Amino acid sequence: FAKMVGRTADELIGHPVLEVVPECERAVVVQNIARQLAGEAEFVQMVSSVQTKTGEIRDVFINATRSTWKGRPASTATLLDFTEHRLVTEALRRSERKYRTTVDMAPVGIVHVGVDGRFVMVNEFFCNLLGYGSADLLKMSVVDVTFDDDRGDTLARINRSPAGPAGVEKFVKRYCHRDGHPVWVEVSYSRETDPDSGESYNVGIIVDITERRRAEEERIRFANQLQQSQKMEAIGQLTGGMAHDFNNLLAVIP
Repeated sequence: FAKMVGRTADELIGHPVLEVVPECERAVVVQNIARQLAGEAEFVQMVSSVQTKTGEIRDVFINATRSTWKGRPASTATLLDFTEHRLVTEALRRSERKYRTTVDMAPVGIVHVGVDGRFVMVNEFFCNLLGYGSADLLKMSVVDVTFDDDRGDTLARINRSPAGPAGVEKFVKRYCHRDGHPVWVEVSYSRETDPDSGESYNVGIIVDITERRRAEEERIRFANQLQQSQKMEAIGQLTGGMAHDFNNLLAVIP
């Protein structure tokens, strides 16, 4: 404990415990000590802080048990310093928030899909693309939101590792929007392994190509119409020429 608060044992023994308690925590500490000394609480657990000689605040978890010292009521406490754990946890939370913000701001769908085909992470773009909330999608599988005609291919890919360069594979498919209309997408996916659990999952990057697909279909339709129009024009010219020649033949018949 002396090392925890940056003092020697001689600097602590005989001195009030509040000397190492930050001012903001003193009222709660005094209250809990008083309850134990009065016999109101045999055992107290609490999260608090101690202050080192240099003014650094350390976070501690306290277990205090009512006892006696030289025939007088006392409290025996053990303290666990979890400052480093808190700092690491806060850093992880900040990192996760940054990661989540980046993922949700991405102009493409980003998903993690388990080897059973169920979504384990979806970003905001993907939710908006299909008209579902994240809570809804995390209860569903990728097959559930796949257009009927494309489900067979999707099922075949779920348990198959990508065969493309660097373990990445690309393909085009249709999802089914919540209102029923198809959504054309280009999917790039790879197989990853969680370093902590060792479980495999698929990471998918989904690009919405619905408008591109519609434009291509419209271009093909227009090209077909133009080709048909040109055919009809050629037929018209041919039949017109034939009629002209026929009329010329009729003109010379006496």
